[in-house]
Amino acid sequence: YPNGYFTDDTTFKFFKVDRAKFGSLRQVDGGMLLLRNNTYLQKLIIFQPWVDCAMEKQCIAADGLVLNGCDQKEMHALLKRDPESGSINPIFYGCHRFDQSALSTIL
Repeated sequence: YPNGYFTDDTTFKFFKVDRAKFGSLRQVDGGMLLLRNNTYLQKLIIFQPWVDCAMEKQCIAADGLVLNGCDQKEMHALLKRDPESGSINPIFYGCHRFDQSALSTIL
């Protein structure tokens, strides 16, 4: 799933990043991670920012966000390329992937 399409603005705002920078970058799979345990990863890169987001409802699960019931076929049909740049406009299509969205934004 492209992170720009499946992440709500509240998550991008929490991490102080711009949705446009994510474009159609794929989300990482939140179901299984293999990482070497060290202080650098724990505090600076992954774990602490991910925990901070999880503890802030507006970051990980703002009111009104859904995953189930999203029509992904319709979403893909709406993807349009910018005629000048050829890139796809990274707009949110209403299907937020919660922890996976947060992790993908961090990484």
